[in-house]
Formats: sequence, structure tokens, C-alpha cells
Amino acid sequence: MNPTFDTDHLAGDVIPIFQHMVKTPHMKAMQDVLDITAVIDSVLARDFGGKGRGIHSKLDSVRHPVPARLDRRLRYLAAVRNKALNEPDWAIPQRERYLAECRAAAIRLLDISRLRQRRANLLQRWLGRLAGG
Repeated sequence: MNPTFDTDHLAGDVIPIFQHMVKTPHMKAMQDVLDITAVIDSVLARDFGGKGRGIHSKLDSVRHPVPARLDRRLRYLAAVRNKALNEPDWAIPQRERYLAECRAAAIRLLDISRLRQRRANLLQRWLGRLAGG
């Protein structure tokens, strides 16, 4: 006879374990990396129409293309972040330089987004004037 297991009570045990895992020293050390790459991730989704779970998939799916040089830089930064997250014994070489490159890439993405928005607004006003508005 197979014993039956009531697993409903286990959910309360798993959540505190998961919360503890998230706060490991490695994850605390990675927080600044996660913060800046989250900005990049959200800008790709919000302003460029990127879909997917991460920077790579969002870059693959963007509606408004990212310049090729920036695309390559973002993919490199995401790959370094992924390696550092998945291999706790691996440290990001020249960490401060990496973080500076992430910030510069995020600023460049935001600049491109603002420029596109400004152009779209100008075009809309111009078209409104042509229509007699």
C-alpha cells in the first residue's frame, strides 16, 4: 500500500528556505549588478518593446532596433552577469569597470529612447499641422 503524502503544509517550509537562499553573501555581493542590469532589462521591455525573460531574449524580440554596437555590448554584459550568478566561485573581472559599462549602456538606451520619443512627438505635431489642426 502506498502512503499518501499531504504536501500542502510544505509550502510554508519552502518559502523561508527560498528567502534565505536569496540573501546569501554571494547574492548580496551581486545586488549592484542585479540592480543595474534590471534597469537595462526594463528599458528594453518598456521603451523598445522587448519580450522574454532576460536581456538576450528581449534584444532578440525588440520592435525598435538597438544599434548593433550597443546590442553586442548589452549581450556581453548580460553574459557576464549570468556567469557570475550561476557560478558563485567566479568573480567578475574588473568589477567596477563592468558596473560603469552597465551604467553607460543603460544611459545610452535611455538616450536612444528619449530621442525616438522626441522625434515621434515632432512628427505627430507636424502631421497635425498638415491635417489643418
